[in-house]
Amino acid sequence: MAFSSTLVFTVKRREPELVVPTKPTPREIKKLSDIDDQEGFRFQIPLMFFYRNNPSMRGKDPVGVIREGLAKTLVYYYPFAGRIIEGDNRKLMVDCNGKGVLFVEADANVKD
Repeated sequence: MAFSSTLVFTVKRREPELVVPTKPTPREIKKLSDIDDQEGFRFQIPLMFFYRNNPSMRGKDPVGVIREGLAKTLVYYYPFAGRIIEGDNRKLMVDCNGKGVLFVEADANVKD
């Protein structure tokens, strides 16, 4: 059975922002393991999450909830708020500097 569908929608994207940990985190350098340090893993994987509109959330800001939860989580998973750096012999390390993660809010008018 052949199925063909065209989905047309628009997206309003906000300016990217950095979400930082809500509390101070340790400032340190963490070496990645030899497994994580392999040449074939030296690329980024962009992630996008989609959340269905829920009428029960009317009047609430789901983006604010996600942003606040992320900032609180980064206190415990603080290396994610750091930056990858390269040391001697191309050894990859995480500079745990608390600079934060990139966060972009967007709205789409997609209908089922």
